[in-house]
Amino acid sequence: MDTKYLKKVGLYVLSAVLALAFIVYLVFHLANGFTTDITTIAAEIQSKKSVIYGDCYIFRDEHYLYSSYSGAVAYLTSDGGKVSIGQEVAQTFSDSSGYSAREELTSIEEKLAVLEDSELPKGAAKSDTDAVDKRISSYYHLILQNISEGKYSHAMQSMNALLAQMNRRQIIIGEKNDFSSVRTSLESRKASLTSNLSGRSETVFSDTSGYFFFGIDGYESLFTANAAEELTLSSFDNLTSQSPSLQSNPEGRYPIGKIATDHKWYIALEIEADKADEITVGKKYSGVFPYNYETELVLTSEKVLTDTGERAVAVFSCSEMPSGFSYQRSQAVEIVLSESKGFRVPKTAVRIIDGYEGVYTLYGSTVVFKRIDILLEVEGHYIVSCDDPLKTEKVTETDSTVDTSAESTQEEEKVFGYLSLYDRIIVSGKGLENGMVFY
Repeated sequence: MDTKYLKKVGLYVLSAVLALAFIVYLVFHLANGFTTDITTIAAEIQSKKSVIYGDCYIFRDEHYLYSSYSGAVAYLTSDGGKVSIGQEVAQTFSDSSGYSAREELTSIEEKLAVLEDSELPKGAAKSDTDAVDKRISSYYHLILQNISEGKYSHAMQSMNALLAQMNRRQIIIGEKNDFSSVRTSLESRKASLTSNLSGRSETVFSDTSGYFFFGIDGYESLFTANAAEELTLSSFDNLTSQSPSLQSNPEGRYPIGKIATDHKWYIALEIEADKADEITVGKKYSGVFPYNYETELVLTSEKVLTDTGERAVAVFSCSEMPSGFSYQRSQAVEIVLSESKGFRVPKTAVRIIDGYEGVYTLYGSTVVFKRIDILLEVEGHYIVSCDDPLKTEKVTETDSTVDTSAESTQEEEKVFGYLSLYDRIIVSGKGLENGMVFY
């Protein structure tokens, strides 16, 4: 047999085997290295808040104003209004038959307060109802919520606020110019009731400057500013277990209201022990009071009381006294301790490339690695920063008088970019590499 021929045939066979192996190799890598069997999600901004909820107790410096009579009281100032020393704040009457008159006087005072709140703020537009419509909707849903929870007194407060906003809307759209005629009628009825009350009467004057409040609850001598400043876990438990006690003054006079002498007041509430470390003493936080029409106030952390990690009580102060705010001794509060905004990234999508932490993204048909800065870990995913430090660096370079465009281009080629809004994050896929192209 021709040896040369056999060698030639063998060479052809070997070439065919090698060609087949190369084809198999290409098919394998095309199927596995360039597969489109991947899943992506969009990089979207999410917000994560750390909030404490609870029933807080209000502490502040208050003292009673007294009268010799308790039959009926006609208040001469608004509830929670600021008064000066020696100002007339109420007129009291001795006759027992004045109870019904007192009730009507109280009703008239509430209606006058609603009319006062119905006045448009200075500079308010008299054509745009968007803002007032939002408030009407908010109060309407708050009333339904309070009624469903059996909180009828809160619902009544919200109803007065709703009525004031509806009155404002009538003025804005021109159905009413004002409510002066209604106000005049109420003032006339108030004067008539006051003048017709029989028996002796007394005018009560404020004994100091401050904020005058109609309601008293019997805790005024207990929940003081000093008690808040010196609060301990033991004293907190003791105070919150006390029963109210209305104190008559030594001459047997009756409390008809009270004056808060300082605009600074405090709240204390029991919180979850693991939240205590999130509170920084001296830092300001946002506090929302749901049953005060969702009023948001700035609260300053004063101290956090703890024991063996099982319970904690937080004390905050406030220097705001918004009009119409109810200082009901115990009420709900929501305090935002922190808020993180960023892109939500599944933990399984995170990779480390060249020492950089990031994710693979799909740009068109190309895989692009994007860096991330992790802010927070939450239940199987990360919240990562929305900021792009590289953009900040580019702005600085642009402002420079030195032309570094070539250097910047070279640097950008070496550094991976940061994740951006709506980038397609690859959350599943095999053999991914930066720059990989899918066909």
